[in-house]
Amino acid sequence: MRKFRVAPLATALTTACAVLFITAASATAAENEPEKQASAAERTAQELELARTNPLALHDFLKRMPKGADPHNHLDGAVYAETFIRVGAEDELCVDTTAKAFSKSQPTEAGSEPQPVCEAGDVPAAEAYKNQRLYDGLVDSFSMRGFVFRGGHRAGRGPLNRRVAMSLVETRAHQLFPVLDAGQIETAKRFASGPARDFAPGEIVFDVGEGHAPAWLVLKGSIDVVRRDGLDREAAITTHHAGQFSGEVSQLAGRESLASGRAGAEGCTAFPFDAAHVRALMIGSAEIGEIMMRAFILRRVGLLEEGGVGSVLVGTPGTADLTRLEGFLRRNGYPYTVLDAVNDADGRAVVERFGVLVDELPLMLCPNGTVLKRPTDAEAGACLGITPELNPDTVFDMAVVGAGPAGLAAAVYGASEGLSVLVLDSRAFGGQAGASARIENYFGFPTGIDGMKLTARAFNQALKFGAEIAIPLEVAKLDCGSSGGTSCDSLKLELTNGQAVRAKTVVIASGARYRRPPIPNLAEFEGAGAYWASPVEAKLCAGKR
Repeated sequence: MRKFRVAPLATALTTACAVLFITAASATAAENEPEKQASAAERTAQELELARTNPLALHDFLKRMPKGADPHNHLDGAVYAETFIRVGAEDELCVDTTAKAFSKSQPTEAGSEPQPVCEAGDVPAAEAYKNQRLYDGLVDSFSMRGFVFRGGHRAGRGPLNRRVAMSLVETRAHQLFPVLDAGQIETAKRFASGPARDFAPGEIVFDVGEGHAPAWLVLKGSIDVVRRDGLDREAAITTHHAGQFSGEVSQLAGRESLASGRAGAEGCTAFPFDAAHVRALMIGSAEIGEIMMRAFILRRVGLLEEGGVGSVLVGTPGTADLTRLEGFLRRNGYPYTVLDAVNDADGRAVVERFGVLVDELPLMLCPNGTVLKRPTDAEAGACLGITPELNPDTVFDMAVVGAGPAGLAAAVYGASEGLSVLVLDSRAFGGQAGASARIENYFGFPTGIDGMKLTARAFNQALKFGAEIAIPLEVAKLDCGSSGGTSCDSLKLELTNGQAVRAKTVVIASGARYRRPPIPNLAEFEGAGAYWASPVEAKLCAGKR
């Protein structure tokens, strides 16, 4: 017999209602305002009734629960997700297990009971509810992100005529753009990398492609933040007000900025925090560090989801070079947009503007205005600021060859102990684990975890402690001694680009490679018909034999 962890829908909602009602009642009793108490109780009852029949209203109801019962934390997030799955089962909805979406199934005959008739790849929510393995996987995934309801009619509930997507901004705005209180601001100011600076209205605070752009803590006024891609197309992201800070994952390592910020209509006064001081603040104040790290990660996720930022790739979908570049950017968590050079009007316009020949595709338009023709991964990394500039005179305490789970773990442990750490990888962070759709046997994740999510957390953790991660740089040779054969104070790693780096200790975590079948000339077809598993290549093979 299967055992489920959560009470039925009515119990879960009643518990949520009780938490909200008790909190409201306590406050109003203290203020001796019975009218407000009655009004709050009536409003809560109305919301509860609506939430019983409308998943979107349920989301809104749970989203406004008091602090301490936040539906997005680990425990309540699971309850929140499980409640949604129950609503889906009761409403005869289907679940798209790939897109994490609900879609409406239709009754087979007029007047008959609705029977789940789902699209290919979807499963009835009731089946997901009964299948313990699928159920646990959906709960784990759904509790970390929003839901999508695809258009159609929901039985007995009226029409749902539009696609309703709960974006990251809608569901986690309080974590994306938190506001520090007065005490937290005073603590943060002690870690600033310089004095407060005044900006005139409309003055640029930071710009797309700016290297070593600091994060800014707003004291007065505002900063309007916009995203911009390689075609100079802009779109607003948010406006930071007093107590809020700018930046995302790039500011942890001093990489080039992915967004642009201008002082608002009343100007702005803000404190700067360069990469070293951002990391010092995160480590020096655990409370603020948790707030900032979560916000930085969610902002990068938001940029990846929303698009319209980062580089623009122009080429022919399915070709080896374009697929390679897409994989490189996706695996490194860098946002990009793809334009078809033949079938997309914008893509054709770019090709005509630069007079590009077919054998020069794909093009990469970097946010800083640079245009690359058929770039290598190394050229793309340098243009986008992914690859840091290494000083040949620097001797690191530890160099790690390979940025898979083992290499990143070594980097986290070494950097957290105060060692200067350099991590080198020829492709992307995460190794084969980063390309895995789901890892079931990793310690601490009983319901499994997406490989990219796991390794991205490790990557950000290594950056937090100050590890220098250099991608894509390939090591060609390890020199373990001096020319005379005697030992030396440091080891030298020679790179394929002609550079060399030195370290007192070298950790080799180069991992494994895919075993390739013994097929003649296989290398000629890799990326152009022969693919190794990854989400980018999977799209090219969808529906084909």
